[in-house]
Amino acid sequence: MTPTVAFIGAKGGTLKSACTLSIATQFARRGLRVAIVDCDPQATTTRALPGTGEDGEEVPYRTVADPLEAPPVEVMLEQVRALGGTMLLFRSGPLLWKARQDEIVRHIQRAQAVADVVLVDTVPVLGDISLASATAAQLVVIPTAPTADDLDAVDHVVAAIQESVDADKHIRIVLTKVIAGRRNSRDALELLSEKFPDLLYSTTIPHRTTGETANMYLRPAVLYDAIVGDGSLATAYKALAEEIAADLGLDTEWKTAATSGAASAAGRDLE
Repeated sequence: MTPTVAFIGAKGGTLKSACTLSIATQFARRGLRVAIVDCDPQATTTRALPGTGEDGEEVPYRTVADPLEAPPVEVMLEQVRALGGTMLLFRSGPLLWKARQDEIVRHIQRAQAVADVVLVDTVPVLGDISLASATAAQLVVIPTAPTADDLDAVDHVVAAIQESVDADKHIRIVLTKVIAGRRNSRDALELLSEKFPDLLYSTTIPHRTTGETANMYLRPAVLYDAIVGDGSLATAYKALAEEIAADLGLDTEWKTAATSGAASAAGRDLE
């Protein structure tokens, strides 16, 4: 099975699409063929690509196929070779809004057939699309912000996946929008550590103005922050990419394809 990760949440505003874009970008920059399946009707990921960085660097994405109208696998493989093996985007969002679960799974399988790793950006609602994406994925990542509503939603997402998809599904949680020194960030990390000690990633994603700007301009934060910010947000996304790569079993490919040293972990320094 092609390593596949689905970013899932029960509400918006948790940096689900931002995580998808930045992790995909980091994987692609390490030499992997990455396919993004955008299942969100807001189509944030689709609208973000292709694009350019603020310094003119071309973001390594290309549009390959529209949803449910993908060309034969052979055609897509030729396009992958022509691109030199970087990024594929399966535009999906609005057209998959009313798709059946089996249609969504098949759509993800099309991406799995032509890529080294697949990332699925799901809807900000816990429903058929999210559960179908979880079914097709090897790993489910739940981004959550440090608010009561977001933390509540994590419980529902974990329970729904374990009850409706697979009790043994590999699930991980990443705390986003963290502000060092803020009580709500410390409390959220403590709560998640107690409730989900085996699911919580050690990396946290800090709240940065450059992250908000990157989202507004539809740019991967891992690139944008490295150019116009202090680099801390980019470092955090790189560290998260390392953790996800390890969970997906991409350790060997990651080190072989790496073009730069491993990112240092963002860790849990919230004091």
